[in-house]
Amino acid sequence: MDQVVNGPRGTARAAAIRQAGFAMTGKSGTAQVKRITQRDRDLKNTDSKKWEWNHRDHALFISYAPAHAPRYVCAVVVDHGVGGSSVAAPICRDVLQEAQRREIMKSGGASIAHVD
Repeated sequence: MDQVVNGPRGTARAAAIRQAGFAMTGKSGTAQVKRITQRDRDLKNTDSKKWEWNHRDHALFISYAPAHAPRYVCAVVVDHGVGGSSVAAPICRDVLQEAQRREIMKSGGASIAHVD
């Protein structure tokens, strides 16, 4: 899960938390809504972003933070959102970054302790 968000070839690397001292891991996915027929394949009509909204795949993403000592979890489902990495992952990133920021503020500005 760490490599999905933080690895150089991770599918959700664009949604990684870039703030120093904060980190998250995650796993993206999609839930297919419309069956792709052989006719769709023959016509090269397999990109759900181009389909009517109600036929587009659902976007999924699950994550936790901090990556080294999890305290927060986030799961997002975006109906007809097409891609977990591009649509659902940034939502989790924002939620988990804010949760970590609030923890630091609550502790008087002390950073979150790292546990190895």
